[in-house]
Order: sequence, then C-alpha cells, then structure tokens
Amino acid sequence: MRSELVHDAVLRNIEIIGEASNSILRADAEFASRNGSIPGKSCTPCAIESRMATTR
Repeated sequence: MRSELVHDAVLRNIEIIGEASNSILRADAEFASRNGSIPGKSCTPCAIESRMATTR
C-alpha cells in the first residue's frame, strides 16, 4: 500500500511540473523560443507510468 501511495505521489508531482512548464512555454513565446528544448516537456504521465512499470 505504501509503495503504491508513493508511486502515485511521484507521478502526480511529475504531472504538475509538466503542466507548469507547458503553461510557461505557451504563455511566453520569447521564453519558449530561447528554451524550446526543456527536458521532459514531452513527458506525459502515461509515458512515465509505462517506464516506471518496467522498472518495478
């Protein structure tokens, strides 16, 4: 149970970070053009989930 709870919390935190970075890139075109290669911006919770599932 605890492991599942931690797993879900980590996924949620990654999701929040991804949403925030995408919002910044959409809101500030100049910033997006200077920083278009932000690592992880293309990560989705589903992709992360599938990667994490293979490491369990």
